[in-house]
Amino acid sequence: MDRRQQISPARITAFNILQRVEAEKSYAANLLAANDNQLSAADRRLSYELVLGVLRWQLQLDYLVEKLGNRALQKLDTGVLIALRLGLYQLRFLSRIPSSAAVNESVELIKRSRYKSAAGFVNAVLRRAIKDADGILSGEGSNKKPPSSVLLSHPDWLLEKWSKQFGTEQTQKLAVANNQTPATAFRFNPLKADIDQTMKQITSRGLELTRGKLASTAYYIAKASAAELNDLAESGVIYFQEEASQLVADLVSVNPGQKILDLCAAPGSKTTQIAADMNNQGLLIAADLHPQRLRTLMKVSKTLAVKIVRPIALNAGYDLPIVNDVTFDAVLVDAPCSGTGTLRHNPEIKWRLRRDQIEELGNLQSRILNNASKYVKVDGRLVYSTCSLEREEDENVVLDFLKSHPDFELLRLKNVVITEEGFVRTFPHLHGTDGFFAAVLRKTSESGANYNC
Repeated sequence: MDRRQQISPARITAFNILQRVEAEKSYAANLLAANDNQLSAADRRLSYELVLGVLRWQLQLDYLVEKLGNRALQKLDTGVLIALRLGLYQLRFLSRIPSSAAVNESVELIKRSRYKSAAGFVNAVLRRAIKDADGILSGEGSNKKPPSSVLLSHPDWLLEKWSKQFGTEQTQKLAVANNQTPATAFRFNPLKADIDQTMKQITSRGLELTRGKLASTAYYIAKASAAELNDLAESGVIYFQEEASQLVADLVSVNPGQKILDLCAAPGSKTTQIAADMNNQGLLIAADLHPQRLRTLMKVSKTLAVKIVRPIALNAGYDLPIVNDVTFDAVLVDAPCSGTGTLRHNPEIKWRLRRDQIEELGNLQSRILNNASKYVKVDGRLVYSTCSLEREEDENVVLDFLKSHPDFELLRLKNVVITEEGFVRTFPHLHGTDGFFAAVLRKTSESGANYNC
């Protein structure tokens, strides 16, 4: 008879995924989505909460492990550390889970792994946390209060950088927002089903819809999880997409019959939204560096009944393999970036990103924007966007571009979030969306080269 304690599938899944995130540098959201069909609705929700919650609060959890275990993190096996993070996260942030379940199942995870000799240590640390963790974090007694980076669970260098850019108060609010679970945004897909009929189908389930405040296409489900609409997403009548991402596609401002170039297009969220705005009429070139990601984009396009997308694999950081006399009504540069605006959804980014990478990305983004500009028709739009909060990847890139390209001007749009400099910026703590940057440029005249329509 097996006397081992039962472990919920959600905790087993979370333990395995967190090990892969650590060892393989995989993205948690992708690994979680791959397990969706293997878990019950309840276990799916818990696995998401555990994985993303642990990653959001990793620095604070690790601080507690060292203090409670009196042992350096470097001396702990990865599996032991992850089991401790899981247990501590449940004890500190999931009040509905009994402390006994959080401790016992974390210990059982270790007993069933190759780290079983550490089961006693994990049990002792977690039981000590029940009575001592609050005092350690508040600095009570002989404890020294931990630094802001620990309390906010963000790298110290990143908080320092944001404080210089946004101020200390806004940085603290931003960090707090990054550690909260975001609401799930989606858009209707008119290419697959009538919007009014789909809306009635959703409300007939007793679900309440709310409109987004920034993007014309964005909706949220009030007091419900995304799982409630998984069947509609799988059939293509809706598409889960962050509201700020939808806003960027809005800024391209397309019409049916136009020619559009979408650089760095995969996995296709903005591409397919633009195609829907064009009512499947015209030409939409979707370019990306990786052929495999383009295959994903075309699979998404098929699900969403998008028919005007033509994929092309290219490196946008170099001269594009497009003949010089071809121009487009609009070009979207959704540039590869650090992703610091998406930490609510991808918290592992903050533990991987290095300060020097931001400058490197800025150089790449400048090359891509310069190359893209050659293919915009006169009076056409060039939209540059990132999901980064870093000025080196955003304002600086565009301002440098405008200095060297007098044939382009910055458009100051109405009814969107515009900064004093005329750029579009969103923040998690101010707008409830991911942090996005966008600049909408218009080509005012021909440049020196011969680029005809």
